[in-house]
Amino acid sequence: MKNFAAIDFETANYSRSSVCSIGVVIVRNGQIVDRIYHLIRPTPNYYLHRFTTEIHGIGSADTAHAEEFPDVWAKIAPKIANLPLVAHNSPFDEGCLRAVHAVYGMEYPNYTFHCTYRASRKVLGDVLPNHQLHTVAAHCGFDLTNHHHALADAEACAVIALKLWQSEGEGLAEVELNGKWGYINQAGEVVVPIKYDIAQSFSEGLAYVVSTGTDGTITRAGYIDRNDNLVIPYFHTDVDDPNWRDIEFPQYFQCGLASYRENGRYGFMNKKGEKIIPAEYDLTVAFEDDIAVVFKNGKAGVIDKQNKVVIPFEYDSIRPNDDFFMIRLNKKYGYIDRKNNLIIPPIYDQCSPF
Repeated sequence: MKNFAAIDFETANYSRSSVCSIGVVIVRNGQIVDRIYHLIRPTPNYYLHRFTTEIHGIGSADTAHAEEFPDVWAKIAPKIANLPLVAHNSPFDEGCLRAVHAVYGMEYPNYTFHCTYRASRKVLGDVLPNHQLHTVAAHCGFDLTNHHHALADAEACAVIALKLWQSEGEGLAEVELNGKWGYINQAGEVVVPIKYDIAQSFSEGLAYVVSTGTDGTITRAGYIDRNDNLVIPYFHTDVDDPNWRDIEFPQYFQCGLASYRENGRYGFMNKKGEKIIPAEYDLTVAFEDDIAVVFKNGKAGVIDKQNKVVIPFEYDSIRPNDDFFMIRLNKKYGYIDRKNNLIIPPIYDQCSPF
């Protein structure tokens, strides 16, 4: 993706609509062509000094005479028309944009968002200790000295996007022709033959594929490298299972591990195909920052790469996000930290990651 707008919001308080500054960096043909920054008088108009001003340095005096969001957005919207939007941890920025449109009664144009945080987890995996903005920016060669300034963060996001999406999928894209899948490079050359029934994206150098013969039998299955070498022979269910297409396919490799399925349960294997975490879980979510959410007996917990339980199996669901984990318990949502300390009790009907 060479044409997009990277966007970052800072907020005055816990309300997603309380945007107090915005940074936008416009990229066309792989080059930064415009940088936009505005202070905004927030709605609601108050600041939580400890939780916002101390982070981004913006206070009431800075925005007392600033324009409100509709006036600011009227200047920005024409410049980003028809461009996808990119943000680091996009649910937050998309949530802000939706919320502030709603609070002013503005029609929301259903912008398409892409997330560099998720892209970093997929492309870089365990190369980095974490996938926070400043960490990924440094890895991509951007000096984010002015972190939490909306324009600096937006520019860091733009640089990350250009770097990661250049390398995402090992520079290869999945393509379908006559019901079969293969991979091409950015010059349009076929790198991996178009012969597979299933072809997932490359991640950490490997991609899961399945091919069948004319009689429908499995002829090849497992993880290939970009030279079409079968590195890890593996099929995600019983070879004789006629419903194999309906069984969930393996996850991408992240942090050097991917899930495998055995006797209807799930574990994790490494890039040698070694099953290093036994298939003892009802369901697994891909590793992020060397931890993974897994389910056992209907409850969610968190394990590390040594299969040590980091957060016990006592929640209906868990969603990691940096230092705070969103939890669901008895149909209510709250937050815990990485040591399972309760930060915000589960009393809410809905919530989103910080």
